[in-house]
Amino acid sequence: MVIFAHNNPSGEIWPGGEDTAGTMAFFLKPRPCTWDLALDYHTAKQFEVDVTLDPATVGPEVILSEDLKKATWGRPQRRWPEGPGRFDTDPCMLGSEGFTSGRHYWEVEANGRFWAVGVARESVQRKGRVLFKPSAEIWGLQKYDELCVALTAPSNTSIPLLNGEIGVYLDYEVGQVSFYAVGSRQCIFTFPVASFSGEKVFPYFCVLLSTIKLSPKG
Repeated sequence: MVIFAHNNPSGEIWPGGEDTAGTMAFFLKPRPCTWDLALDYHTAKQFEVDVTLDPATVGPEVILSEDLKKATWGRPQRRWPEGPGRFDTDPCMLGSEGFTSGRHYWEVEANGRFWAVGVARESVQRKGRVLFKPSAEIWGLQKYDELCVALTAPSNTSIPLLNGEIGVYLDYEVGQVSFYAVGSRQCIFTFPVASFSGEKVFPYFCVLLSTIKLSPKG
């Protein structure tokens, strides 16, 4: 049984079910995408950019496609070489291009048991086990089996179960990160205003028993 976030000081949770602070987890009730910042799908899509996966950040047990658009959980033919920017323990990765200004939108198809998609600071933890918790480093959605949550603080927010294409919208100056269900053209979640503090942020992905595929621009 998996436990997601928490009401505890550290909130360190991993999909294996460990709650390292030793307290019971709970979810906030689902919250509609009603913030004034939220754009309609068609407006957000006007800012679509082409995103590829950065091989220098890819963690172990990830197979990348040649066009760097698809990542699948599994054992690659050759082990990824060590590097300072690489996730060295868990199957996570960043997009190739980061952003320090402007508005950007991309779409990713996510399918499988566990995945996470969103936006991460350049300083996101890459060494050791990635702890999927609300933090100032990741603004994302996470799915595990039949549970889907937004990584909000102080506790995760339950959202409708997702599989398929997800749109991610970033407005750096405003500090906005929104997510869209592409099939229904609906905004499903917008984070409260974030402060990126001038740091570069990147598209963020994690695959475990799952596959993500970035959609071509257009």
